[in-house]
Amino acid sequence: MKKTLLYSLAALAGFTFASCNGDYDDWSSPQHNDQENAITIPGFSATGVDVVDLANAGDSVKLFTLSQAALPAGTTLEQSRILLTPANEDIADSKDEVKLNASNEGKVSVAELQNAIIAAYGHKPTARLFNAHVYSDVMVSGQAMLADAGAISVSAIPQAPHIENAYYLVGSIDDWSKQKKEEYKLVNGGGDPYSDPIFSVTIPSQGDARVEFKLVPESGFGADGTVAVWDNVLCATPDGAEGKFSYNNEGGNLSFNSEAKYKKYKLEFNLIEGTYTVTGLNDPELFLTGSNYNWGKDESCWKPLVRVYGSDTDFWTMIYLHAGEQFKFAPQADWGNDFGTQAEIVDEAGANTGADGTNIKVGNAGWYLLHVTNGSKQVVRFLKPEVYLQGDAIGNWDLQPQNKFTAPTDENGVFVSPAFVSDANVRMCVVIEKGNWWKSEFNVFGGKIVFRGNNGDQAAVPVKAGQKAYLDFNKQTGEFK
Repeated sequence: MKKTLLYSLAALAGFTFASCNGDYDDWSSPQHNDQENAITIPGFSATGVDVVDLANAGDSVKLFTLSQAALPAGTTLEQSRILLTPANEDIADSKDEVKLNASNEGKVSVAELQNAIIAAYGHKPTARLFNAHVYSDVMVSGQAMLADAGAISVSAIPQAPHIENAYYLVGSIDDWSKQKKEEYKLVNGGGDPYSDPIFSVTIPSQGDARVEFKLVPESGFGADGTVAVWDNVLCATPDGAEGKFSYNNEGGNLSFNSEAKYKKYKLEFNLIEGTYTVTGLNDPELFLTGSNYNWGKDESCWKPLVRVYGSDTDFWTMIYLHAGEQFKFAPQADWGNDFGTQAEIVDEAGANTGADGTNIKVGNAGWYLLHVTNGSKQVVRFLKPEVYLQGDAIGNWDLQPQNKFTAPTDENGVFVSPAFVSDANVRMCVVIEKGNWWKSEFNVFGGKIVFRGNNGDQAAVPVKAGQKAYLDFNKQTGEFK
């Protein structure tokens, strides 16, 4: 409980304070209960300052002033601290209390205050309000006490660059036309740019060439759609696939070496951290190898999976797996960034999966539809080997049980469809994403199973009433008869 120290009592006691514990060093770093251990000294209090802006504050900034003249004679002020709690709890990301060491002049570290603001409210450079309480260490005749200097409010603006909602590349990619072109527009994920500061764009490869450019904010373009103001332009002198950039048109052009082996490049800029990365991309791929594929000895020992339409991370394949078979995946027909049991394994088909090291191991032989996600999270789903007819030849566009193929039980068997009900066009699919069967469709052209993958709509295939479709997923062949 707080205790009030009256000047008259202090005088009678010769200003000898009763220490909260006998060791000043231990006491000066109390575990937590500052409020319970603190005393009050009449007239000794903290007074807050106006809004502080950390943009150009240096290493320290003043948050309060202490009325040191109110301390009894012979008393020394050793050190102070301030406890901050976000005042606007409805918008705060964290409501935790933060303790900052302070000088007796009321100054705290700018870096520590910046971190406290970001933890509570994020990077956005707007005034953020905290409820605060100031405590000070006081000494008299070798005796230590914690003095309560009272509550104040702290309002501070964090350091942060000015970030706009969109930026555009201008440079050698369009012969420095300085035009505002939508194909070179960088955007973030759609949220507040101070909480989602990574802006990106994907551009076609420029072949074997050096690419130079700058980033112009949306406000930098005039009414005619060309660059009118170079203020706040992003540029840098380093040349490479990653580095730091600077604002306000300081430094040379950003640049990287494009290579013809890539189809496109992804440029990402973190506008808070001031960093960028350039990544060469090809159409994403995924391959499987394992104990039944000579463990990827050469390119022919890697089974390609089919890309799910519209996705850079999801793939599928219809495959027969043997009891005890082991396998892994890689994003190319070679080792590197390969994964197996590092992924989340979801068995929805009774495969009785297990592990042998990082290899996925199958307990029950049979046909399976594998759906593999290779993104920020890797997932391998074992699904039942279900294939469906779609279209006028079967009389509906729904995934009805009567539209389902009969799956073989042996490794070399074929999938057989129900009979077509009319002379009309037919389509076929497996279901990876419910409600979007066309994202994993395929058809038979010239005796070959052709998967849509990430390509456009497939051509219509006419069939006759009474015929059936026969699919061999091992050989990737099919026929209607």
